[in-house]
Amino acid sequence: MSLDAIITEIEQSADKRILGGDRAADLIVFLGVKYARAVDNYMVKKAEYAKAFTAERPNHKSDTACERFLDHTELGLEVSHWKYQTRKCEMLVNVLKGFIYQKGVESKNAQ
Repeated sequence: MSLDAIITEIEQSADKRILGGDRAADLIVFLGVKYARAVDNYMVKKAEYAKAFTAERPNHKSDTACERFLDHTELGLEVSHWKYQTRKCEMLVNVLKGFIYQKGVESKNAQ
């Protein structure tokens, strides 16, 4: 299940108010796996970025100029992509945790 598919399922379920606590817990597990993969990929790309920075730095006047240059290369865009993916997973897990908490409170109040 892709990250976009998980987001779509959460959106559709929230619109129809059919997302259950058990399914939300399952989605947290999926997101945990996606998060782990995204962090691994981010670290690999960040290491490549550091090597490229070291190689490219003598060609620029400052560290900032070198970073700006690298940020607009394919490698820089990949680093940004994986960083964004980790943040997206974190946000979705937090949303689902809040949802599960809300369902638990509703369940206790219904008793």
